Amino acid sequence: MINLFKALGECVLQKAGYYNIKDDTEKRKLFLDFQSIVPKLNKKEEQVSNAICLDFDIKKETFNFILDKELSIDNREYFFGFPVGAPRDKKKFLSTNNMPCFYTKVISESIDYLEDRRNRTKSRKWFSENISQDYDELLKEMRETFYLEIEGECILNKDCIDPDKKDSLIKIENKLLEQQKDKSKRIPIDILYNSLINKEFYNKDSKKDDHFPSINMIKVNGKHILECEKHRRSYINLVYYDLFERFFIEKGKVDKICHICGEKSNVVGDVPLLMKFYGTTNNLFFENLKDTEAYKSFSVCKACLMKILTGMKFTSNDFRDYLLGNVCYLIPEIDKGEPDFDKKYKKIFKLLRSDKGYMHDITIINDLLKQANRKNFRFNLLFFDSPPGSQVFDIIKYISNIEYQNISDNLKLFDKYNKEYNLSLIGKNSSIKLYDMRNHLFPSEFSHNKVDPSLFRKDILDLLEAFLHRNSMNYNVLIKRFMNIYRLKFNRNKIDELSPFKMILMLSIFNKIKQLKGVKVMEAGSCVTQIQPEEYKNFFKEHHVVYGNNSHRQGLFLLGTIINCIVYAQQKKSSAKSEGSAEHKKMKPSSTFLKKLNYNGVHARRINKLVSEVQNYAQIYDIYEEPGIWGAMMDRLQGIEKSTMKGEEIVFYILTGISFNKYLGFTKNLEK
Repeated sequence: MINLFKALGECVLQKAGYYNIKDDTEKRKLFLDFQSIVPKLNKKEEQVSNAICLDFDIKKETFNFILDKELSIDNREYFFGFPVGAPRDKKKFLSTNNMPCFYTKVISESIDYLEDRRNRTKSRKWFSENISQDYDELLKEMRETFYLEIEGECILNKDCIDPDKKDSLIKIENKLLEQQKDKSKRIPIDILYNSLINKEFYNKDSKKDDHFPSINMIKVNGKHILECEKHRRSYINLVYYDLFERFFIEKGKVDKICHICGEKSNVVGDVPLLMKFYGTTNNLFFENLKDTEAYKSFSVCKACLMKILTGMKFTSNDFRDYLLGNVCYLIPEIDKGEPDFDKKYKKIFKLLRSDKGYMHDITIINDLLKQANRKNFRFNLLFFDSPPGSQVFDIIKYISNIEYQNISDNLKLFDKYNKEYNLSLIGKNSSIKLYDMRNHLFPSEFSHNKVDPSLFRKDILDLLEAFLHRNSMNYNVLIKRFMNIYRLKFNRNKIDELSPFKMILMLSIFNKIKQLKGVKVMEAGSCVTQIQPEEYKNFFKEHHVVYGNNSHRQGLFLLGTIINCIVYAQQKKSSAKSEGSAEHKKMKPSSTFLKKLNYNGVHARRINKLVSEVQNYAQIYDIYEEPGIWGAMMDRLQGIEKSTMKGEEIVFYILTGISFNKYLGFTKNLEK
């Protein structure tokens, strides 16, 4: 996997022109651009779509909070923002994702960081050559002008705030003091300035910053630090050192073999990978169980690490999405020399998540392949769990070597049945799609009051892997899963009436991809009567994996079609009785004959009793019966009491008949 990230990173840097830049600082800037924060609107933001700046006017000796450029991907290089870092890290970034660190830490800790590195033996030379003393002096001037030392903490001096905001700040401070029990205590600096920003830009009273923009900045005399020619180079090099170079200077090992490229070089001693799922996060993999020996388990040189970090960051930003309710990364097997390689990979997520049909996206990807003179490509999907704010990175599933041509052929089968049965005309969510594996086979808000996806996500992803790799699926397991969920949905009156019919379509799709496991064929028995309705005969023929050579399943299906006619008659009669009433409601499925079915399973020995009940109800409601339907059904149900068919299977086949007849009713209404 590491080599895939390396190949992707090299392709990204090559496309950006990294290897053609001669100036070291500008090369570092370009590399860091790919490590920077992607500007995005916070979901909790209500009004502000721009970065918020703390602007220091050194000449006037005042500071002000102002809005900067819009938070958009086009402004990513301008913002040049980076995460604030771990709690113990010195805060030194002037464009970051945390505004409160500007109130106290950034300036003072930047000065401390620079002084410390300039005094260390290993880093002294690098800082002398790459970071001008002018930058240190700028920071010291800002600290002396705009900050106060109070109780051992360097905090932003409220007396230096811009006159236009001074009255507002005083009012906010007085209000906060009134709310505070101990009037002698000073207002915490983060609460004071957060309240001011909320009042100025969000027009609300709040002490929190959880809805602040994804990027906040410090400006000097109205300029971003990169716009200050005197300090641009120093700041870029400072960021570069902290995020990359220090791992080689402070903890690097000289003349060791890189495990990635195999060349002898200086290697990193403490591996700073973004996705920490490799074995060397565990000390048990280190020699003598020591962190200092980590390079012996996984060593990487500077050139390889730069490509790997770029590939990882590009993946986490551009190839991250959700599939079947699980967050995942798409890790490409890159084609070097293809300029628009990212377009086809980004389309894969849209293709797999589509709820409107697959041919549109397949056509776009095929056109991209044609332009690149290629017919196929491969990629990998890494499903993981990483809670917000946590350093944990748990791999749930890694599906490797997925071929685009295979999945496009697989998905075309969904479009085939959607078109064949005109499902898109029946309703907005009537078409079958890949996501139905999630909806019909696993818990959701329709089946459970509370859903914990972690309990079944591995099973979901195992099914997805089987689909993507054309592996065989277990027929009985699929039916059992479906019936468990259908039963729960029925009890909550949240069933999709066409779902058993759709399940048959999916079973046929899975079987076309690779023959289903565990599909039993009847060992004996034959039918002498013919089924009259052409729709039923064609359905059995098309979905032979379920109904072919199995008269019992066909008989249960036909029994289901009669039950649906009874249910329709019951609903029609109920509607007629309550017509004109303000309290009229359509009879729910759970109030009809469907209530008599045991969704936990019906034993084969009880089928004759169920048939008798159906016959009685059919006579009571005087339903319309297809010609010869009773004879064809009874002929096919002969000997079923001795069948080894499981109870949930029996109910499933009955439901498919009910559901298919419901589908036929929808289509006839459309024709009318």
